[in-house]
Amino acid sequence: MDTIFFAASKLAGAFLFPLPASLLALVIFSFKLPKFKHRIWILVPTLVIWIASTDSFSQWIVRGLEEKHPPVRMETLENADAILVLGGAVDNLALYESQVQLTSAAERMTDAVQLFQKKKAPRIVFTGGSGNLFFQTRKESDFASQFFQSLGVPTKAIYLENESRNTKENAEKTAELFRQNKWKSAILITSAFHMERSLLVFSNTGKKE
Repeated sequence: MDTIFFAASKLAGAFLFPLPASLLALVIFSFKLPKFKHRIWILVPTLVIWIASTDSFSQWIVRGLEEKHPPVRMETLENADAILVLGGAVDNLALYESQVQLTSAAERMTDAVQLFQKKKAPRIVFTGGSGNLFFQTRKESDFASQFFQSLGVPTKAIYLENESRNTKENAEKTAELFRQNKWKSAILITSAFHMERSLLVFSNTGKKE
């Protein structure tokens, strides 16, 4: 009985959340149409959207990108001038500002702290303002600083870039920061699925990683 209840609780999410519930309503509506071809016109794209919106499908898509950039053992990394962390790991729209809330990319933040503790670089550079089109007042970098300090990283070792809104701007603005401070090397931290695009953008910006 416990197994049945567990399965039912998991499957419920496939029907009760707004998107799947709306898609289910479309499926039901399609069967009420008098002509078969009209049913197909609604049913096929609805089912495609339904499948594409599932966690299993998204993980399958992302896996191809992640396999190109497997985890790197920290001990094998050469020392650098800075640990460069790309934004996207902090929920800057969280309800409570007093506590840092991380996203599913939280390993960007924790790996940066571990590398700093292992003395792979004397400083952490976090680049990220707000990637939200309509809410630009709360910056990821402000929460990032709070998070790093809470884990023992001294304030003087934290450098923040809080204006960039996407990867291209991350690269442009941190390149300028590196030039100003005469830093030559960095350990780039981002999610595996995001690494290839990040390396391409940073390379085109003229900053060698």
